[in-house]
Amino acid sequence: HGVAVLLISHNLEDVLKVCNSVIVMRHGRTVARMGARDISSDDLLGLITGALAADSSGRVRATSSVMGEI
Repeated sequence: HGVAVLLISHNLEDVLKVCNSVIVMRHGRTVARMGARDISSDDLLGLITGALAADSSGRVRATSSVMGEI
């Protein structure tokens, strides 16, 4: 109750297994915030790299960003 843990990991499947929610930040800004059960590891990777974006309701869509540009 009232406790948060910050988990930073390259193993996205483990992140999704142990977390209740995920927040993706890029260039110092929050680009996505959603429940860990609401996203796949592939979509999470897309959000991290900028290949995908999330709208305010958490829906993920493709962007025109170059994959791998961080």
